[in-house]
Amino acid sequence: MRSTLTRLALSVLPLGLTPLLGYLIAGGRLNFGGGEKDIFLLIPWILWSSLYLGYFIRGWVLRASIKRCLLRAVSGATLTFGLMLLVMFIWLSARPAGAA
Repeated sequence: MRSTLTRLALSVLPLGLTPLLGYLIAGGRLNFGGGEKDIFLLIPWILWSSLYLGYFIRGWVLRASIKRCLLRAVSGATLTFGLMLLVMFIWLSARPAGAA
């Protein structure tokens, strides 16, 4: 039971911290120098957290240890997110200059 609660808490932790991060950014306690545009930093955070949750649950279903679940979830989410950014930047740079 304790292991299940630990796994559940670790799997939703980044996604669960999103409202707190949004509150701190909106209140001005976290300032990244972008003014009101700082709140847009939550979009990649939510995407990465969702990928992390998916990879963690996949490791949980495959009966991996907590350490292995964490390692696979962090590395898988980071690599997938990085690959998504790379594909997006390549796609945006391949378009003609005047295309919208």
